[in-house]
Amino acid sequence: MEKDIHLPKNNKAKIPFFTSTIKRYTISSSIIFIIILILCGLMKKEHINEIQGIVVLAIGLILLASFISFVPEDLSWYTSSPNIPAKNLIRVVGAYIAGIFFFLLGYSSYFLVAFFLFWSWNKFSSRDLEFTWTKIASSLVLFGVVSSVFSMTGSQMATFRFERGGNIGFMSADFLVKYLGWAGAYIILLTLGALTLVVTGEFLVFCCGGGGVW
Repeated sequence: MEKDIHLPKNNKAKIPFFTSTIKRYTISSSIIFIIILILCGLMKKEHINEIQGIVVLAIGLILLASFISFVPEDLSWYTSSPNIPAKNLIRVVGAYIAGIFFFLLGYSSYFLVAFFLFWSWNKFSSRDLEFTWTKIASSLVLFGVVSSVFSMTGSQMATFRFERGGNIGFMSADFLVKYLGWAGAYIILLTLGALTLVVTGEFLVFCCGGGGVW
């Protein structure tokens, strides 16, 4: 006869620390976002731009602090005994943010910080950036191009190449060099970089020069 198996009451499933932390940040961010939406409906456009500029600037600074204080030992991806608490300036959230971006894009992740800082400056100046799917796609390609160039430049030891270019840059550079050689790879990357700058650089001309857009 089968017996019922009763688990001890004290053996409850524990929510991982990272998951609970993300939930707290998500709830807090949602509340702040709702408050901002309510205030934006009661404010002038200049004040709305200032609020948006502050939020975008904060995101850029969080990314910057996460990147410059990244310690691989904060993540279980690199060690079986990760640092608790994390040594990253933004703690475990910053460690995961930096870990993901560095894994994918390497040092080109810092260009994302520059973008957010530039975007916040435009918000404070009441200058709007026009985002389209074409520009977003071009920006992603540009990140891939920069990552590939970083991977191909400098020491060609696999560890250093991966650190500079991330997974995307490492694999893209290997593919191009294998089939096109070094010269062909650089020509393709520089061409793609120039083409993407023509598209994504349009809003830079618009914001800095005050001209119109297409």
